[in-house]
Amino acid sequence: MPGEAAASGLVERIKENDASASATNDGLQPSAAPKRRPGAELDLNTARLLCSTTDVAMHGFADGELQEHVARLTTFMESADQMLHHWTKQRDSAMEDKKAFEEVINNLVKHAQKIRK
Repeated sequence: MPGEAAASGLVERIKENDASASATNDGLQPSAAPKRRPGAELDLNTARLLCSTTDVAMHGFADGELQEHVARLTTFMESADQMLHHWTKQRDSAMEDKKAFEEVINNLVKHAQKIRK
């Protein structure tokens, strides 16, 4: 059945997550704070500040200041891109899990209906 393949894949991912969680935490020590993932947070105040630089202000910048501003913008754009990539992967993974759970539920309902007949 096609639903079984999706369900077994989901079960394997759950087992892998459980195994990695137990490997990192042996139960004797409190679990460490979760590691920050790349791009998990975006500083909106910094974004507003960088984007609010007016043309008049930029014309007043010296060459070094302008290059520094461009470097900050580039760094911030890279961080935003990492964040987008991270959350896109999270969303896609959640959607795959949702589909797998729905298939499992549908198969269980079909099985229960067959048994009742």
